Amino acid sequence: MNKHNKSEQTETLTSQQTVKSSTWISKWKTFNEDAYTKDFSWPILYWLLTIVAIFILFAHPIKNLLDTILVNPLLAYCQQGIISDIVFVLLFAISAVFFVLQIRKHVIPTLNSLAFATALLLVYYLIFKTDKNYTYYYSIFGFSYASSFIFSLVLLVMSYKSYLKPLQKSTSKYSLLDDYADPDKYDDSYSRKGYAASIANHINATSSDVSFAIGVIGEWGSGKSDFMLRLKKVLKAGKADNENIVFDFNPWRVNKQDAIIEEFFKTLSKELKPYNQSISNTINDYSSRVLKTAKETHYRLVDTLINSWFKEEDIQEKYDIINDAIKSTSKRVVVFIDDVDRLTGKEVMEVLRLIRNTANFTNTFFVVGIDQKYIIKVLQGTKDFANEEEYLQKVFQLTITLPAFKKDNFISQIKANLFTDDLDETYKKRLNSALSHISVDPTERGAEQWVFPYFHQESLLDKMIDTVRDLKRFCNSFKIAFEILKDEADISDLIVLELIRNKSVLVYNNIRNRNILTRDIGSMSKLILDATKWSELKMEIDEADRSALSDAVEYLFTDASFKNQRKIVLSHNFFIYFSYQIFDLISFKEFNEALELDADEMEKTFRKWISQDKESELSRVIYYIGDFENSNQLQKVVIVLLRLWYPSSNWYELAKQLVYTYAGYNNSRYFNNDGILHKRFLYEIFKDSSIALLTRAWLISEFDKAIRAGQLDETKLSIGKKELANITFHLFDQYLNSNPNNGYDVLSFYALNDFTIVGSAVTHLPHVNRRFRRYLSTNPNGFKDYVKTLLRPSRFPYTGELTMEPYLQDIFGNWQTFEKKLSETDFGDENHDKLKSIILKYLSEYFNSNRTPFKIEAIEDAKFVDEFLNFKRH
Repeated sequence: MNKHNKSEQTETLTSQQTVKSSTWISKWKTFNEDAYTKDFSWPILYWLLTIVAIFILFAHPIKNLLDTILVNPLLAYCQQGIISDIVFVLLFAISAVFFVLQIRKHVIPTLNSLAFATALLLVYYLIFKTDKNYTYYYSIFGFSYASSFIFSLVLLVMSYKSYLKPLQKSTSKYSLLDDYADPDKYDDSYSRKGYAASIANHINATSSDVSFAIGVIGEWGSGKSDFMLRLKKVLKAGKADNENIVFDFNPWRVNKQDAIIEEFFKTLSKELKPYNQSISNTINDYSSRVLKTAKETHYRLVDTLINSWFKEEDIQEKYDIINDAIKSTSKRVVVFIDDVDRLTGKEVMEVLRLIRNTANFTNTFFVVGIDQKYIIKVLQGTKDFANEEEYLQKVFQLTITLPAFKKDNFISQIKANLFTDDLDETYKKRLNSALSHISVDPTERGAEQWVFPYFHQESLLDKMIDTVRDLKRFCNSFKIAFEILKDEADISDLIVLELIRNKSVLVYNNIRNRNILTRDIGSMSKLILDATKWSELKMEIDEADRSALSDAVEYLFTDASFKNQRKIVLSHNFFIYFSYQIFDLISFKEFNEALELDADEMEKTFRKWISQDKESELSRVIYYIGDFENSNQLQKVVIVLLRLWYPSSNWYELAKQLVYTYAGYNNSRYFNNDGILHKRFLYEIFKDSSIALLTRAWLISEFDKAIRAGQLDETKLSIGKKELANITFHLFDQYLNSNPNNGYDVLSFYALNDFTIVGSAVTHLPHVNRRFRRYLSTNPNGFKDYVKTLLRPSRFPYTGELTMEPYLQDIFGNWQTFEKKLSETDFGDENHDKLKSIILKYLSEYFNSNRTPFKIEAIEDAKFVDEFLNFKRH
């Protein structure tokens, strides 16, 4: 390794260590002092002070006891020496390393353990270390073995704990949404706050001699938990002397069916204890008796024993005591039981028995969230009921079906979840635009309905999201996908794909695996739905979701004009949406960054991609560009494409599309139909010296041909045929002055100049012919190249029949002038001289016969022409 590399590596290591150090130090800034002090138990301090006092007061007998059991039989035999030094040094080192490691993990001794350590050290130093009757051995390092041992022991046995502040909830583009419907932190998404307040008023106005059960009926994800939390909040608030004892009971957290009743009564005991200190034992006894009675159904042998030991009056007496205790509080006991749809059939039976019989106390209200279809299904599995639905009606005196809610505010909630403060405004605009294609924002309903009539009544978003839980699940998965693909995918397609993923994994996987897709025969670059396979799959989808999923899938594989060039319907984009990688594609982010560069840097970037075998991908990206930021960006791209052009490439065709094919759109989009501004834009391209002269002339000819054919109104663009002709001639003059060495290109450029048509004859203007004739007369190499282009096949496929360059007489005035020039020219090249002799042999015959095609009679001459001019016979 050289010195320079070592220096770089040292700098890297130093910077890494600095980062680690700063991170470690910054952690201490979140030290929670309140939690640290609150964790201290004052009773422990009293006990420790008492113990220290006892040791001080009874030091003599305690020392005698320790002498008997520890000092005389063991410590009296300890000796100084190198081995002892090593042992105690190692012990102290181990404890010190242990302590440092704890601190590095931000784990520190608790105040309780520090108090214990202090008490231990006080006892050691006040009672033992100062006692002259004891002999303390010292190491060669100057510390006593006993002190070393005590300090090591303290460091090892202290209780260590982390006291960092908890992670703070923050809303960012990376943060995911939890499923906890905290009414203090989240908006009333279902608009049921008022309904919850109304139910609370009825409960607050009710007293009952027995328990009162309220069933909150709703399917999974319909907002039962949200409603119950809001109801609980109202019941807990109320007056200053609240008349309600409100608490949650979660039977699904109990790991055994038999423990459900026991856990409930433990919770009830805890809630009633502040109002009746002696009620806990009664509740525990009652719970135990109930549990034994509950087991009688399964254990008939135990039944006899229980009945002989316990009398029914015992349970009744305990029930009455608990009932009277609740009455004496002058409060209602409101128990919230949620997530019953997580329980098994037997566990559900236990909860219902608890509500209906076991805890049938006065002024006790049970508010239970249930998915009725699920509860009936699991009860049917127990086979203990003749009619499960009728049984539920007996349990609940009131059933609440949650009010329907409008989904109009879903779009605003999605925006609130996704449009975080740290999300760039550019991405907010893209998201907003994409959401508008699949949803209707209530604030813009009037306009949006007419723009996208397909979703006039119920938007695709409304169909795909049924609940706030669905909305949060979508936002979570979309955040991840969007963070990776925000610069690479069509955002509206990405949204719909994530909606499908959260609605039906079955459908999502069939799309991902292309099981229901095939290529469009009319356009092999596009994917379409396989009608047969899609129909079969739809039969496997829940009927309630079938319509929404069908609309979503069809939306994905519809080639809508508002989607960008990364839409999923294009087969080369497909795997971006599932692999989260662009493979051999060009990153949109990089491409958009390239658009911001000047023309020279943009050209370098494009050439780099071409060198990476991404030419076809670059061509495709440009082809599908829907719009540019402004006319300057469009102009730069066109200039670069014209610079890149070479034979067999399509860069010229792309540039022509952007400038000529889209001329009408450009005039409206970028120039507000101001023809003068548009002309100035075009002229800057026509006169850009970085573009090949012939390439510019070709582009100008597109406009010239369109004006001649009446396809382009020159008045709208403020661009005239004569102006274009003058520019083309000027470019032609520059081209000839550069001494080009390709006769075919020279003739092509000549042909692009202004011309007139008389009958079927095309005649170029005199000044064009004069300029070309002067070039051929004064440039030997140019004339040599021109002669090589003179003979050409009269038809294809080529059969040996020839004709001559059609503009020869226009250029030279007549064929005789050319004949004289050719006769006098000595090319000094055997092949060109031989071609010259063959041309002179047929020149006069060709023009005197009114340009009738001819064949070369001599076989050797014909063979030479075919080989030299690369003519292929058929």
